[in-house]
Amino acid sequence: MAASYVDVTRKFEITRLHSTYEHHWDSRFCFLGESHDFWEIVYVDSGRVESVADDRVYMLDGGNVLFHSPMTFHTIRSADGSAPHVMNLSFSTIGIPPENLASGVFSLDLRERAEFMHIFRLTETVVRGGGGEYGATEAASALESFILRLCRSITVESKQSTSEAASEYRRVVSTMSEAVCDNLTLSELARRTHVSVSYIKLLFARYAGVSPKHYYSTMRATEAARLLSDGMAVGEVAEYMGFSSPNYFAIFFKKHVGATPGEYKRKNRLV
Repeated sequence: MAASYVDVTRKFEITRLHSTYEHHWDSRFCFLGESHDFWEIVYVDSGRVESVADDRVYMLDGGNVLFHSPMTFHTIRSADGSAPHVMNLSFSTIGIPPENLASGVFSLDLRERAEFMHIFRLTETVVRGGGGEYGATEAASALESFILRLCRSITVESKQSTSEAASEYRRVVSTMSEAVCDNLTLSELARRTHVSVSYIKLLFARYAGVSPKHYYSTMRATEAARLLSDGMAVGEVAEYMGFSSPNYFAIFFKKHVGATPGEYKRKNRLV
């Protein structure tokens, strides 16, 4: 009888556990937007929150989990007068994560909620310097298995806000994304979306916690970093993204990324 085998090469692996945070917020809590180059889990144990991920506005209830992929601009706030209990866990990966991991909201049953709480406590111990010799490996393996089971067995729900303001915000951000290389002015954005400048500012104050200009600049810096990572030369990126000169592009990139384009390429071993 011929021997047989199953390829168990891991296509998705957690390589670092960054942080855990547990919050008991009051009904007025609002966290301004941020983005970072690692994954973040938002788990709502009780209460209700509104979480924005790029152009998507989600309403999360107790037992809901949302995954923010790397470089996703996200915010969170208490919703509907509740005082939510929220837990955040962040991690880095290599390989290809399940395609539905960041496509919506997962609703956990009681067993899954207990499992996540156990993983959170394991990870919390590790990031505080405990867990012993194999603690980080145990926590990372448990989280990997949890994620893979979620993506295989639970249908992702949209749970996006259907309010008129959320829909307008989604449309404005989508227009920004489509024009990320156009160096849009705020007045041109207003013209393209048929929304007044003042209302655009109100939308971003409400959902992003930053100005439209800051949000768009962050989006352009993220796209420039992606192009550099793909191997484009600094001058090519500057021209492609509509900067008047490579020097101006370098100043812009340094301000928003914290490194010059050349430093960024060297860090990523591209030169």
